[in-house]
Amino acid sequence: MSRLAILLFFSCYFNSLHAQWYDPEKVKPKAASLYTDAITSLQNNKFENAKKQINEALKIDPRMVDGYLSLAGIYANDKNYAESVLQYEKGFGLDSMYARDYLLPYSISLSGVGKFEQALDAVNKFLALPKLNDRSKKAGEFRKNCYEFAIDYDKKHPVKNYVFAPKNVGNNINSK
Repeated sequence: MSRLAILLFFSCYFNSLHAQWYDPEKVKPKAASLYTDAITSLQNNKFENAKKQINEALKIDPRMVDGYLSLAGIYANDKNYAESVLQYEKGFGLDSMYARDYLLPYSISLSGVGKFEQALDAVNKFLALPKLNDRSKKAGEFRKNCYEFAIDYDKKHPVKNYVFAPKNVGNNINSK
């Protein structure tokens, strides 16, 4: 009898896990409408407006993976990599299979906050995806080489006393 109970438990458990996978078609209509408006705002370069609309949509439907992934992209575009990483991780936490195509930009945001080991892990997962096109493979390999270089450099230069002090070398080189 206990084997049957265990079998039923695991059957129900795995079925409930499958049922929780993200389906964009099941997003609440009001959230979907706000998200569509946000995409229009993005296309018109109204990034702040798009962020507000996506955040409103996420208040209505906090399981909308596309919202987190889009916010992550907006924050990465603003070079706010810490917030970008946070948003990517929220999206991955809801459905890592649906969001896996975003592993490459996620890795770029991770590198933006200096997490090159994690970035390398993410880009390796991206490169392992089936049916990547040549352009994606090339971009992934380029990033992988960059992350490996950064990790190697860090290991060879453990002292972190570098001071960034740019100097203007004249109008022929520098511009406003």
